[in-house]
Order: sequence, then structure tokens, then C-alpha cells
Amino acid sequence: MNVSYIVNARIPTEKAHGFQIMKVCEEFARKGVKTELVVPNRSSAIVKDPFSYYGIESSFPIRRLGVDVFRFQSLFGSITHGLQSLAFLYSLSRYTPSKETIIYTRNPEICWLFRLRGYRAVYNAHNWTNTHPSIFQLLTRSASGVVCNSFGTAKEFSTHGYQKVFVAPNGADVVTFSRITETKEVLRAQLGLALEKKIAMYVGHLYGWKGVDTVLAAAATSKDKNNLFVLVGGTETDVRTCQEHCVREGIDNILVLGHKERAMIPRYLLSADALLLPNVPTTKESENYTSPIKMFEYMASGVPIIASNLASIGEVLDDSTAYLVPPANPEAILTALHDIDPKAPSQRAIHAKTRVMDYTWDKHAEKVIAFLQTLA
Repeated sequence: MNVSYIVNARIPTEKAHGFQIMKVCEEFARKGVKTELVVPNRSSAIVKDPFSYYGIESSFPIRRLGVDVFRFQSLFGSITHGLQSLAFLYSLSRYTPSKETIIYTRNPEICWLFRLRGYRAVYNAHNWTNTHPSIFQLLTRSASGVVCNSFGTAKEFSTHGYQKVFVAPNGADVVTFSRITETKEVLRAQLGLALEKKIAMYVGHLYGWKGVDTVLAAAATSKDKNNLFVLVGGTETDVRTCQEHCVREGIDNILVLGHKERAMIPRYLLSADALLLPNVPTTKESENYTSPIKMFEYMASGVPIIASNLASIGEVLDDSTAYLVPPANPEAILTALHDIDPKAPSQRAIHAKTRVMDYTWDKHAEKVIAFLQTLA
């Protein structure tokens, strides 16, 4: 089987979708699928090559097409994104893989283009859009199939009449965690984290719907001097805003560490006493569609998880694998954190680590490949 994973995204990128794209390509290649990743020719502030940056095997080629329109952003201003998308789409009109190749993409317009050209094109859906839904459906309705990241996303597509809809949640690389042999104390010393504190850690971007404001409120209201909240991730702007908020409000029991390289994330997770997944239902993305990579990595770490009790999270986690708390409720987070004993084994964490074996990237690729084979 030949697969061209075509996506209009900057690779490498500090955002989670970049890792997901690269990881899926790696797993496809491991399973004998001849895989090519096709992306726009865009510059990046990240100087490492994508394989080194993400810790991915160099087992598939990356083809870069088109002109880097972002070089002229000062000239084009707010229309730069649109022009870049058009430029990439034009370059794809001249890209001609063999007709046996399956096109796999996260972009509706790319799915539409290759279906128009007679290819089998599969849309990889990570949400359902309510922004110009008629245009979205026009571009994706003819897809050979739709691979959804969650049952919530799949329900939307099925409700709107799509026929070949398949669910393949994101996953974790459990081997990465098994290779880390240092104790929590050693990891904290290496990472410059306090040895004596009970650390509640959030890893990921600092977007509003991710619930970071709830973490800040929990830190601000915590009466336990032993609690330390650690935020890992975020853009430079969001990190600066968060740090300024903490200074302005006098919140001194929180560390805002900013973006860290992907290879370091498992080490941070294993240094924590609790891991936070505080999504809030301010968007359909958070409430119904998301399949957070961090959730599966939290599970693989064997560290207790405190997560918002939302439908999207409940597809994977339950009361046997996590402390499920009402969203946007800092007091509930503090209560769950109080119940966690860093010196005692957590049955929830043990169960989560066992259950994540159903959610590895290997299993993800296996499921998607089996679905793609039905489209032949």
C-alpha cells in the first residue's frame, strides 16, 4: 500500500498536530506502508530537522512543495494565510503520485482536490466545523472515507450523512516511558524542580478551552504550602501573559516553564505527582471532539491523572483510571490533589497504564491501515 499524507502545516512545529502527523507516518512505514509526507515549503524557527526534533525514525521521505508565502507576510498582512493555502493547493495540482496511492489529509480542500483528480482520498477529521459548514461539506462529502479522532467527532459526521466513518483515537508511545529508568527524585534534580513539593503538572498549550485558567485559580486558592503547580508548554506570547498574570496576582506556587522539546516531555511527566487535564466546555472541540495526545501520555506515565469530566475525556478515562472532576472547578482539583499520596501506589494510575496499551500509536496505525485497505 502507498500513502501520501498531505497536510497544509508547518513541519516541524511546536504544536501537537506536528508530532501526531510525524508519528502516524512513522508507524505507517513501520508496518510496511510506503509512506510520503507532503507539506508546504515553509521556514520554521525550529532549527532541528523534523526527525530529530520529534524523535522519529527517518523511515519516510518528506516532500516540500510550493513557495514560502510567509516570507512576504509584511507585504500581504492578514491575507498571508489564505495566499499560502492557495499556493500550496496550486503546487499540489502538479503533484502526481501513482493512482494506487491513497491520499490521507487533515485539510478539506486537499481531500476535494484529489477526489476531483480521481484519487482515493481519506479525510482525517479532528473536529466538526460550524464555520461555513456548507463549504466544509462540499469539500469533504466525496471523501473515500473519514477517519475520526473520537466518537464525538464521528457522531457528527454520521449525523450529517457521511457513510464510511471510522474512529481511531490518538495514542501514546509507551516504549519511550519504559526507557526512562531514573527515579522521580533524580528526574526532578535534572529538571530543576523542587524535590520536597507535591507537583501538579499541566503539559500542553495554554489556550482558554484547555482550562489553564482553572489551574491558575487552583494555585491561587491552594492553602497547602506543599503544593506546586507546573505548566509546561505554550507559545512565547501565552507564556508571557501567564507569567505576568501570576506576578500581578501574587501567585507564587506556580512555575510557568514554557515550551520544551518533545523528547523531554516524558521526563517532565514522570517527575510529577499528579497530571492535570482541566479542559473546560467552552467549545465543541473541548466538550465533544478532542482526543488529547497528552491524555494518552499521562496514562502511559503511570502518574495519577486529574481530568475534567467531559464527554470527550470520558471516551477513554473513567473513575477507575483518573480523578474525574467537574470542569472549571479549582476546588475539585485541590480536593483530588489532596487525596493523592505521592508515597503510595495509585490504583487509578496503575489501571490507566494498563488501559493505555489499547491506545498506542502502533494500535492507531494498525486500525487506520485496516480501514484504508477496505477502500481498495
